[in-house]
Amino acid sequence: MTLYLNILGAVFVNGKEMTNQLPAVTSGSTVTFDIEAVTLGSTNNNEGGNFKLRVTISSNNREVVFD
Repeated sequence: MTLYLNILGAVFVNGKEMTNQLPAVTSGSTVTFDIEAVTLGSTNNNEGGNFKLRVTISSNNREVVFD
């Protein structure tokens, strides 16, 4: 997954602009990227399993989440 956030707050995933938008990034803004692995289905005997990455971007009390 390729993720891009421009200074106007537009979010692009794999080159495509998403409809979710964050506030514009200005001087003093804080932008946080949180990434977690989410397991798909059940796993047996700690063998791992399939998973996807969930990315949460937060800025100015707004956040967007992408799987």
